Amino acid sequence: MSIEQHYLKRDHNQLSELINAVHGNSLQAIQLAMEGKNEEARLCSLKITHCLKEINKLKQKKIETDVIRSLLNQIKERELTDQMLQMRKDWL
Repeated sequence: MSIEQHYLKRDHNQLSELINAVHGNSLQAIQLAMEGKNEEARLCSLKITHCLKEINKLKQKKIETDVIRSLLNQIKERELTDQMLQMRKDWL
């Protein structure tokens, strides 16, 4: 497994855990609010907010990774094009 695949897998696992945490805390907050335990429900909502911020960080990280990957591909394509043009000049 390449280093890039390892990090992508780790990010995917972290995202799954965060989504599960948001879901679990949402259910718990609803239950606590129905029982009148508003302070404990508020703590659950703070956990949800934290998880959502972490999800946004992962999303931004993926966007940045995709941009870097795209730029690297453009550089590789340009290098290949430059090499092909140089070969044509050599033929002439």
